[in-house]
Amino acid sequence: MGLFGFRPEEELVRSSSIPDAIREGLASTWRTVGGMLAAFAPSKIGESVGGPILIARQTSTMVALGPYYVVLMGGVLSMSLFFVNLLPIPCWTAGI
Repeated sequence: MGLFGFRPEEELVRSSSIPDAIREGLASTWRTVGGMLAAFAPSKIGESVGGPILIARQTSTMVALGPYYVVLMGGVLSMSLFFVNLLPIPCWTAGI
């Protein structure tokens, strides 16, 4: 399991039909989402969540691995931002 809550798969999967490809894509997405949600658990949040510096370090690692991993990491970062933006942030100032 990587720092962002996912482990890149080593090989691409070829499907024989479009419905199989859609099914495999959805299954892969749900595995990634499950890993990300596990990374946001209170016991793991300190080690699995970082700021721009951690993202830059992970990006340089993914660049060394190849373009597939860079695109995969971009997708995972996009989904992470989606979930973080759904979190309610209380407003403590009066009048807002």
